Amino acid sequence: DGRYELRVPYADDRELVMDIMKYGSDCEVIGPEALRARVAAEFAAGLARYGTRA
Repeated sequence: DGRYELRVPYADDRELVMDIMKYGSDCEVIGPEALRARVAAEFAAGLARYGTRA
């Protein structure tokens, strides 16, 4: 189905969040929930800053 699942150990979630965000809508965090929420919050903050229109 074209999906990959990665399990990545990390120490600094800020760096991991930025790495995830560079893939935009091509990437989805499925866990842990705290990381998923952090990525969602960062994208929401970007939309709030630039507007929701593309």
